[in-house]
Amino acid sequence: MVDDQFRQLQSLQEDGGSASGFVAEVATLFIDDAHRIINDIGSLLDAGRT
Repeated sequence: MVDDQFRQLQSLQEDGGSASGFVAEVATLFIDDAHRIINDIGSLLDAGRT
């Protein structure tokens, strides 16, 4: 699923224009969300140890 979405973003970026800024914004949001989710999972795992 993520691979398909990534390919769609790549296609937009290759088309150029204003889509490039959109692609960068989507990538940034994805990375920020992934970082937050990983931290949340780590916190839950740590809480389960106590």
